[in-house]
Amino acid sequence: MSSLKLDSNGDLDITNNSFNLVIREEEVEQKIKTVLRTIRGECYLTPSKGVPILTEVMGKNKNLNLIESLYKNEIISIKSVESLDKFNLLVNDNRSMNISANVNGNIQINEEVS
Repeated sequence: MSSLKLDSNGDLDITNNSFNLVIREEEVEQKIKTVLRTIRGECYLTPSKGVPILTEVMGKNKNLNLIESLYKNEIISIKSVESLDKFNLLVNDNRSMNISANVNGNIQINEEVS
């Protein structure tokens, strides 16, 4: 299976007027990063997809266990993710979070979510 490749800004990666593709581990990694950045309600056709950032993540005194669970569930919901072997959520002072995960035994994810 393959997917269209996205650049670091989340835009389609086009080289020499051609779309680039990702496969295997790179495809899984890209899917996870896309899911982690998706805010619930922003996708017109599937408004239930994404993390409920506006209601459950943002604000003071939020439940970190709940937030961690929300992100883990989003990762696990991806069909090509067979196992979530390691997960770590770190809340930064600058109102962002670092998420690191190891999936399918050999795919390492490090993503800043703001």
